[in-house]
Amino acid sequence: MSETPPAQQIHQRRDTTALALLLASSFMFVLMALLIKLLDGAIHIAQLLLIRQAVMLVCLVPLLVRTGPPSVLRTAVPGWQAARVGCAAVGMVCTFSAVVYLPLADVTAIGFSKVFFVAGIAVLLLRETVTGLRWVCIAAGLAGVAVMLEPGWTALTIFGLVALLGAAAEGAVMVIVRRVSQVDSAATIILIQVLGIAALMIVPALIFWVWPTPQQWGLLVGVGVASFLVQRTLVASYGRAEASWLAPFEYSRLLFAVTLGFVAFGSLPGWNSLLGAAIIVGASIVVLLPGQRSARDKSRVRT
Repeated sequence: MSETPPAQQIHQRRDTTALALLLASSFMFVLMALLIKLLDGAIHIAQLLLIRQAVMLVCLVPLLVRTGPPSVLRTAVPGWQAARVGCAAVGMVCTFSAVVYLPLADVTAIGFSKVFFVAGIAVLLLRETVTGLRWVCIAAGLAGVAVMLEPGWTALTIFGLVALLGAAAEGAVMVIVRRVSQVDSAATIILIQVLGIAALMIVPALIFWVWPTPQQWGLLVGVGVASFLVQRTLVASYGRAEASWLAPFEYSRLLFAVTLGFVAFGSLPGWNSLLGAAIIVGASIVVLLPGQRSARDKSRVRT
């Protein structure tokens, strides 16, 4: 029996570590959503985001000490960075609002539709090419969202559309990150977003401020810590393995969402949610297949 070459062993270990980091990121994302849901709308979204950003900034202190705030905050593309912060703020406000009123599994599945918006927005902003099959998958994925929301103008539909708007904004963020990551460091990208969103939330947070109870403070701090860990583990995972190999495993979020939703609230997705989620996941996996991406699209950077 031949031994595995050392280089191949290292590559395999990296893949295993990358997968473990990605699964940890997926779990922390759903845990963050669960903590937001447990707040039950008692804290305004602007206040929640401001406290979240403050906690994330504290978590970033070691990075700031090591690199120095002036150098980290220096960007070569301030316009793109401002657009990214604005889109990220819209995405978070919409997604966090939807989390309060929709089942975790539904919000998670609708969030996967950001893949479709990435393709469309990349055509407009980065002049990337999209194949006919990818357009078909984009249409199919959005049809899956419609299946989940069911016909009729109900509260589910309204907040489902809010979640869809959040996914579109997050898709725009991903496309813009492709652009800014070519000239700015990951530390700069993360810190500018943390500070930018905090700045946008200060005024509305003060207007709607209510003093949290000790239990609510615990949940809010947990949201911030979980958000920080989501970003760090996700960036670390994609730094260790190919994006095309890792991307399908991000759908583990749906499994975690169903499990935590059942444990915390005793709720299970209905048939339309399961069918819609299956359509969204299937279509987005096809969109992510390496063979369906253009040469320029293959160079995209994950955050």
